[in-house]
Amino acid sequence: MTPPWNWRRESSVGLLGLVGVALVVASLRYAQAQPNPTISALLLLLVVLATATTAPLRVAIGISVVAMLAFNFFLMPPYHTFAVDDSQNWVVLFVFVIVAIVGSQLASAMRTRTREAEMRKREAEEVTQRATLASALLASFSHDLRTPVTSIRVAVTNLQDLSLTPDERRGQADLAVQELDRLTRLFQNILDMGRIQASAVSADRNWIALNEVIEAAVAYVGPVLAKRRLLIDTDQDQEVQIDPRLTSVALAHVLENAASYSAQDAPISIGASVADDAAIFVVEDHGPGLDPADLEHLFEPFYRGKKTRHGMGTGLGLAITRGLLSAEGGKIWAENVATGGARFTIRVPASARQLSFQES
Repeated sequence: MTPPWNWRRESSVGLLGLVGVALVVASLRYAQAQPNPTISALLLLLVVLATATTAPLRVAIGISVVAMLAFNFFLMPPYHTFAVDDSQNWVVLFVFVIVAIVGSQLASAMRTRTREAEMRKREAEEVTQRATLASALLASFSHDLRTPVTSIRVAVTNLQDLSLTPDERRGQADLAVQELDRLTRLFQNILDMGRIQASAVSADRNWIALNEVIEAAVAYVGPVLAKRRLLIDTDQDQEVQIDPRLTSVALAHVLENAASYSAQDAPISIGASVADDAAIFVVEDHGPGLDPADLEHLFEPFYRGKKTRHGMGTGLGLAITRGLLSAEGGKIWAENVATGGARFTIRVPASARQLSFQES
């Protein structure tokens, strides 16, 4: 498949070809009063072939015609005329044109085949990447499914024990519900990662208050944050036009990551504000922080940093976050906090307005 060539690039390559022809003619006429026709033809053919390797066929053929005319006018006797006295010179001109055109076609065909080979290679790499991702997903989730399934089975089995007190039964039921919520999030991660890989995530923007986005994110990973102290700082009077689900789920994964890699008694700070036509959400934890070598790969699927390889989970949370945010033109980045821990910042382009309150 030939890529679209715009007129500017064609003009630039064509101009370089004309300059090359002019330089060859000028240098040959300067060096010799009567240039050798064979050397002249070969040098001009080099210019034509060099043009053909980087230009469309029509440009290469155009340079071939110009080179032939320049060869006839400046480098073949009688000079400074297009007349051809010697019949052998007709043969020379004819061979020159044929070689130039055939060479241009071959160069163009070779460039096309190279481009098609590169496309096939990229497609093969994409297929391999998808297969690797699918295999990794299967291995990861088959491992992570064991814990909640086992816990649910134990809890349900314990509920069959009639000797349990009401409080003990309630505790086992709560455990089963908690693990079911965990299973739900795992399956949702599978669906989100699949949609991201298939480029099937689209944004549906609506007006929503900043604090409502945080509330939805906290609720999404409620069991993980149940015993954590959250320090929330947000403008209660601002609402933004974003995709509520994509943004809140992305923020939820960041909160889950902060809870996974910081101590139980350490607070998690959540901030939300509007700046430069964007909604900004900031999450800070008091964990081990981030190794500088990890920052470049932190949002890749299944990647675990050197300081966080002991953590639980599939290693997909931050990759899903980046994919969901990309669907609405947002982005996320991470950095270390000077006082310790890590800071994750989410930026989503958004219109903003003041909330209007009605008196009761």
